[in-house]
Amino acid sequence: MTAEFVELSRDERCPCRSGRKYGRCCGQKAFSFGRNAAGELVKQTKLVPEAAEIIRAERDRYTAYYGRPPSKEDLLFAFSLNPADSIYSLARDLLKHDVLPPDIIYAYCRSDGLMPVEGNLDVISDGDLAEFTDLRNEYDELAETPDDGSHPTAVWFVTNGNGYIGQVIQEVLPAVRMVLSDFLARHSEQGDFVDFQIKTPVDYANFSAHKSMKTIRTIEKLCEHSMPEAIYALTRGLLENYLYLNTIANDPTFFEQKVAPRADRANFAFAVKDGRIDYNRVIHQATGAEQSIWVTNRALLKHATATDRDLFDLFYQTACQFVHVDVLSARAYFHEADPFDELDPSSLATLVAAVLSGQLISALSRIPGVDARMPADAVHFLRKLSDPMSISLQLASSDPEHKNEVWAVLKRVVDSWGLESEVVDT
Repeated sequence: MTAEFVELSRDERCPCRSGRKYGRCCGQKAFSFGRNAAGELVKQTKLVPEAAEIIRAERDRYTAYYGRPPSKEDLLFAFSLNPADSIYSLARDLLKHDVLPPDIIYAYCRSDGLMPVEGNLDVISDGDLAEFTDLRNEYDELAETPDDGSHPTAVWFVTNGNGYIGQVIQEVLPAVRMVLSDFLARHSEQGDFVDFQIKTPVDYANFSAHKSMKTIRTIEKLCEHSMPEAIYALTRGLLENYLYLNTIANDPTFFEQKVAPRADRANFAFAVKDGRIDYNRVIHQATGAEQSIWVTNRALLKHATATDRDLFDLFYQTACQFVHVDVLSARAYFHEADPFDELDPSSLATLVAAVLSGQLISALSRIPGVDARMPADAVHFLRKLSDPMSISLQLASSDPEHKNEVWAVLKRVVDSWGLESEVVDT
């Protein structure tokens, strides 16, 4: 023990809240309570050999990175522990991956990081151990389904809501990827993608399907690692992709005038102005005619439904904050939701992606030239998804403390899937 540390007297009341004298309580454990030079109560324990080895490794890494050993003012574990992470983020990851029973994770979260396990009980006070047990019991009470008709607790709502939504997105996104894969299979031959070029609306649809498959697979991984901001950034692309496909499906001239010239290097070249390439204008190489291929959001919304426009206003504009360097997104990046009071943000972000992926499949099925069976198949597929997706969105909108208008709009989308008439093949 250092000269700045003076251990408590054995006859003093133990500060662990057990009510016993220190000598008969924590004074018998593998740590010591005492006071430092300023008279403040501190807890001191010896480092186990494993901990000492970890500290040595961190010191070596610090020296290797900066060319100097860490001083007393430096944070030794800053490389390993992100200051922006919190107990909430770790607790959410533990819950998501079923690492520990939820009552233990709840007690860990509410005790500000206490985690009694075999091997460290002798360095935890009896008072803290008792508090941990009380918190586990508290979780059991809060997680019970009320049998008296009263409203469920936040813990019950979040636990069950996360479970249902998580199960739905784990089933929906792989199914969407399989349908997109089937779309590619229906509209391609062996070797078509070796030197892929976009010449027809179906070519563009294949590109969109393949791009979306990769996007969805990435979103699934991001959800596993609790990164809602990145999910929103990618999901913005899904909405934009859907709006392009929907415009192509409804306006025969849009592909020929705005999309094809951009990809047709044999007949068009980008205009050059003041020595800089203008990617919004092309010149026909045979006639010399110049035309604009600039596409505005207003043009994409021309054939959009009222619900699409609402999604654009409520989701697209907000999601842009996570794509661009926008200070309005800073609070969201640092905010960590309480895992026992708020639905999992990553699951909610992925739920948005699932809805927009369904819309994308609907638009793909309406592209001129696609397989004749595709419209009916898409309607049947989306109808099958509509009920579980609608329930998930209802859960998302049921949290009175975290309201968001987008859930009602997304619910209108998936409810419309269940109302569409299936095309009959005659």
